[in-house]
Amino acid sequence: MLLSQETIIAVQNRVCIEEVIADFIPLKKKGQNLWACCPFHQENTPSFAVSPSKGFYKCFGCDAAGDAITFVQQIEHCSFIEAITYLAQKYGIALISADENKEGEGNIAFTNEKIYAALNLAKAYFSELLWSHSEAAQVALPYLTQRDIPITLAKKFSLGYSLNSWDGFYSFALAQGSEEETLLSAGLVSQSDGKTYDRFRGRLLFPIHTSNGQVVAFGARQLLPSPVTDSPKYLNSPETVVYHKRTILYGLTWAKQPIKQANHCYLVEGYTDVLAFHKIGKEAVVALSGTALSEEQIHTLRRLTSKLTLVFDGDQAGKQAALRNIDPLLSKGFEVNIVPLPATMDPDSYIRTIGAAAFIDYLANAAQDFITFKADMLHPKETALTPTEEAKNIRAIIQSILAIPDAIEQSIFLKKCSTLFAIDPSILQATYDALRHLPVKTAVGIRQRKIERSYPVQTDRKHIPFVHKLTASIEAYEQEIMRMLILYGSTTVIEGKALYEYIFLELGDIVFRSEKCQTLLACYKERLGKGEPIDRQAILAQGDPAMQKRVIDLIACRHEISEAWATKYGIYTVKEADHLYQATIEVIVRLKLRLVQALIEENRVTLTQACSESQEEKLLQIHQMLKATECNLAKRLGIVVAQ
Repeated sequence: MLLSQETIIAVQNRVCIEEVIADFIPLKKKGQNLWACCPFHQENTPSFAVSPSKGFYKCFGCDAAGDAITFVQQIEHCSFIEAITYLAQKYGIALISADENKEGEGNIAFTNEKIYAALNLAKAYFSELLWSHSEAAQVALPYLTQRDIPITLAKKFSLGYSLNSWDGFYSFALAQGSEEETLLSAGLVSQSDGKTYDRFRGRLLFPIHTSNGQVVAFGARQLLPSPVTDSPKYLNSPETVVYHKRTILYGLTWAKQPIKQANHCYLVEGYTDVLAFHKIGKEAVVALSGTALSEEQIHTLRRLTSKLTLVFDGDQAGKQAALRNIDPLLSKGFEVNIVPLPATMDPDSYIRTIGAAAFIDYLANAAQDFITFKADMLHPKETALTPTEEAKNIRAIIQSILAIPDAIEQSIFLKKCSTLFAIDPSILQATYDALRHLPVKTAVGIRQRKIERSYPVQTDRKHIPFVHKLTASIEAYEQEIMRMLILYGSTTVIEGKALYEYIFLELGDIVFRSEKCQTLLACYKERLGKGEPIDRQAILAQGDPAMQKRVIDLIACRHEISEAWATKYGIYTVKEADHLYQATIEVIVRLKLRLVQALIEENRVTLTQACSESQEEKLLQIHQMLKATECNLAKRLGIVVAQ
């Protein structure tokens, strides 16, 4: 459903950013802001600030920033419309559909909503076939019985069935008003030799949902022979504008709350493994979309829990997949355990073999920490290794220990490694120290080479530090002007005029050097020309994430004076708003001074390269005029500059 602009505005006006974010991470008040460890990167000291009064969040560690809607998009990996829908449901705001004949049908949100509608239609269509069609009764339902998947569980996960025909769903979707282009974009149909046909045929369908329950793709298990000879047993939807495999964890829709409550998550490989865990009452479980965890998936898990147990297939491929995922998880602060399964088993088949009670007991007693698992994998008991091979394997385990961010945990695991392999702790510590420093030296070398490439040797180096300093201060003053304009531009200062009028008058025809400030100033003037609101909330709410972040970067302040200074202790400070006009004009004059000084320096460099007396004389005249302007500006500021 494409939401109306009225619904979007109602959500923007109603949301309390601190309430929305507190649903995902704990917040602690400090000063005027609320603080937490950032959910978007691993940290131990809170650098994630939420400003209730200004309606935005800002991480001073990883630079993430936005409003309540942006936060939901980032943390749930969902679209703008999905975030609006989530917030509307949270605050009890009616979801009103927009008229599809209105302007804007070509925008991204509209296109995505049509894709979501097609995916929801497919989910309902396939699910209905599973329970009502004779072909499904002969093929799919016996398979569910064989895999011991109860009807209640199949319906919970909205399993479905695709008919063994070329255009069953395609014809149905067209009859329901779907467009061929939309069905192709959703990955529901394919094209070849000018013909369009169903992507899924004769298969059991597993809808793949986002964490908030929106279907974005399908996994399909082949049940009937395909006319295509190389058709795989499992066929997934292709990546689309709404489905990015690296962001999805199968089963997360149902696992979020159980994971939070248990502070623990089981990680498996397959769809049926997730269903099997639910069947035995273990709902804190998700499956990978492949065998390698992505950064996005790791971050999603890390905001829910710090403890993971990998229960991968017992074959060599499953063990290798577990091995690959250990270090990335350890580096993000996870406590990682692995439950090894018999060589021919996956979690689903093992549960059906030994029963629910025995499997639950096995999970509790067979779990290994990463050192034990890696030792068994790299050095099987029945295999004789040479000293060189054994040393190589021990170094691989130490590399995993190095991935752990906590020094105390590293020390404990080093002791365990020493005991396990009967190695002198001092030798192990020396190896650890050598490996620990190796990447640092390499990284420094890489950075140094990058710097040398970026800043090649100059014929005249004396002026470079001063030029860089000028450039930095010019951009800093430009940013400060934009900050004052966004925060206080519409405030009346003197003679009944708004501050922005004096800013524009004083700036004259100055063009900002910073591209970001140029863009913001153009946006501000455009809104002003249209008679639209120009306060910070209006600019933040306009929906452009890039523009939104630029504004937040300008106005966010890491350290603010607590209200308790005045209310509790009677300490009163000078407020910025009390001297807006004087402060703003001073910043603009300082910007002009820096711009003139930059021109003086550029003219000086040109003067040293003058090739004739006439050119030199002209450049000297320009220098004198610039110096006179510099002195006048310095006088306005009450400072003295060198002649």
